[in-house]
Amino acid sequence: MALKGLNLLFQSNRSKLTCTYKCGNACLGECTNNSDNPYFGTIVSRRTVLRGSALTALTFGGGAALAACSPASENASSSTTAVDTSRAAAAADPAGLRFENVAPNTDDRVTVPAGYAAGVLIAWGDPVYEDAPEFDPNNQTAAAAERQFGFNNDFAGLIEHPENPERMVYVCSHEYTTEPQMFPDYDPENPSNEHINIGLAAHGHTILEVTKDASTGELTRTFGPLNRRITANSDFRLVGPLAGSDLVRTSADPTGTLVKGTLNNCAGGMTPWGTFLSGEENFEQYFGNAKDQGEGRAAEDLKRFGVPEEESARKWERLHDRFDVSKV
Repeated sequence: MALKGLNLLFQSNRSKLTCTYKCGNACLGECTNNSDNPYFGTIVSRRTVLRGSALTALTFGGGAALAACSPASENASSSTTAVDTSRAAAAADPAGLRFENVAPNTDDRVTVPAGYAAGVLIAWGDPVYEDAPEFDPNNQTAAAAERQFGFNNDFAGLIEHPENPERMVYVCSHEYTTEPQMFPDYDPENPSNEHINIGLAAHGHTILEVTKDASTGELTRTFGPLNRRITANSDFRLVGPLAGSDLVRTSADPTGTLVKGTLNNCAGGMTPWGTFLSGEENFEQYFGNAKDQGEGRAAEDLKRFGVPEEESARKWERLHDRFDVSKV
């Protein structure tokens, strides 16, 4: 099968296993989006994305380090170069951005600049709550996983603690699960009910109180009242103009105000007012049986999204009807 051409900015060296479980092989096969909208890749080239990123970075005080990644002649027109230079001169690099760049490498380790140190704050299965059971990868349960650190974390950030100045709040996305790496007895064609439910529990987010060493900056996980695991089974309340709309009403919630769980949370960000934003992507891979949806707008949308016509790779729809689009 051919590549769809969805990869806009870089060529990936991901393994086949990662592509299967991270995004459901989103780049492989025939493109199912049959809308007549212009393709994003024809509008925004890699060069213009980098140029926009450099200009945006200046507003956050780190422009000199980031804008220097490519020569000015390749990165901006003569009119924007003058603006870039004046902004860079006016913006002092934060202390955390004053370092020697790490040379590209293929080492199987975390490489940091000279003068910096890397450490593990929390790992898969570590307790998020004080009463969490001890992690045993050979005897894992969904109930235990809901109180432990999840799998395959992506975006991570820190927020000021609302009450304790000696602590901060760490937030992290657990984007996806890689079941063949999690379970020594995993059968991808016939996953057990427990394997499916552990996968649900290992998705989502972790919110964790941490203490910070003022002299080294090292973070240490701490049990506190703000600690929380959000999973694919957590209940969310919709607010804003979308709440109650026909577009979000389901058989499980006719009011259109509740959502069950969150999946494939990749990108994220911290707001200036102390909240955490997260974005789902590649949601289509978690659902299955689109061929049984029938005709009409729903069937057309499922095809455009790329929801599998047969079973999904994880086969969650065998156990939970909400992932079987022929039943919702």
